[in-house]
Amino acid sequence: MTPCEIRWVFNALSWNPTKYQLITALSALTLEEQERIQKFYFKGDYKLCLIGRLMIRQCIKMVLGIPWKDIVLSRSIKGKPFLVNDTNGKKFFFNISHHGDFTVLAASTCSNIGVDIMKYSYPNNTDIFSFFKLMKRQFADEEWSFIKSFKNEWDQLTIFYRLWCLKESYVKAIGTGIGTDSASSIKFKANTTVLKSTCFDSELYIKDEKQPWTFYETMIDEQHVVSVALESSCVNGNVLKFENVAFENLIEGCDVIEPNNCTENWWETYITKGSKT
Repeated sequence: MTPCEIRWVFNALSWNPTKYQLITALSALTLEEQERIQKFYFKGDYKLCLIGRLMIRQCIKMVLGIPWKDIVLSRSIKGKPFLVNDTNGKKFFFNISHHGDFTVLAASTCSNIGVDIMKYSYPNNTDIFSFFKLMKRQFADEEWSFIKSFKNEWDQLTIFYRLWCLKESYVKAIGTGIGTDSASSIKFKANTTVLKSTCFDSELYIKDEKQPWTFYETMIDEQHVVSVALESSCVNGNVLKFENVAFENLIEGCDVIEPNNCTENWWETYITKGSKT
């Protein structure tokens, strides 16, 4: 199998689905997926999650050739999605993330992979100083020193989110979560001080020992940072750029998985959902 790397991004917040698009998308998902998506209170979260599920299925169909209707997905105890189907010995790793305006997917046929996206924004209902105090145990002293080395509070906050994104991409790859005392085990050194476009040189340390992981960091736009964690360095950097994928591409060749007589209710439920201010 020829090595394959996929990086997709979709601006879900700016997507205003038609009734036909929404019903087509939901019909191509399992009942469990449909119910999970429809529980979201806000339209934005609803769309971010919906696009993520379509991304996973389209990626699997495209890379492994498994028919859409035959794809079986499950979740680990920690919530990481994985493919149940037999891949006939072919390696296949994938991960998704959504935050702010975007949903992203990263997939690989040669390396375990994790992805995380964060939108730079001020914390809700508190100031930056109090927010950092609350998050104190999540970062090592060296990481806090790096954050505080920036004089401007906004710059400190963006570095905080960047380090958090690195940590999340790693723990999502290994299928765990950031614990309440992660500073004692997971530490990052960002060698590119200010991330303006893309870099590959951030280093992971577990209990002060450097780990053989590669981290690809990039800015999707001025407000959204993405980190991709790769367990091996077999990936050519030229293929790692995130590609904007169209909705039509995400539903290409999809099948109706769960025939449902309540599709009219789907649309009515969606249009009555609120929007974040």
